[in-house]
Amino acid sequence: MAHRWTGLVGLLVVGSSVACGSGEAPADVHLPLAPAASAAEGVAAAAPGLREALQGRWQATDDPQAVVEFKGDTKVESYSGQVMSSDPYVLADAAPDQGGKVNGAGPYIWVGQGTEQLVYYVVNVTPTSLELSYVGRGNTLSYTRIP
Repeated sequence: MAHRWTGLVGLLVVGSSVACGSGEAPADVHLPLAPAASAAEGVAAAAPGLREALQGRWQATDDPQAVVEFKGDTKVESYSGQVMSSDPYVLADAAPDQGGKVNGAGPYIWVGQGTEQLVYYVVNVTPTSLELSYVGRGNTLSYTRIP
């Protein structure tokens, strides 16, 4: 399994280097997702039970109309009961920091595919609350579990 994480970090570094030639990616460059199997297995070792802890419906604390649901390997966002997006996600120990350098102090959630990706740092998850920090913007999103 260790060789898979080396590949993930290498993928992120190569993606940054290719994007701007300097080893640092500007904030608006999206790096490719790591293979889902590698990410899931790596985080299982680093943050046991994270995928299971995320499963379910979460209501935003600052806007009760905003709901996020982690359902298997899919993240669904709804507003006022209407689905706004439904995207695959993977868990990873590494992600680009705001300067585009690789930050291995995860866990992170990579959402989407191709050029349409968002990365969140998992600040905290308990049975009743979830806090995610949007990488690149730095704001923290807070949720409470919907029973």
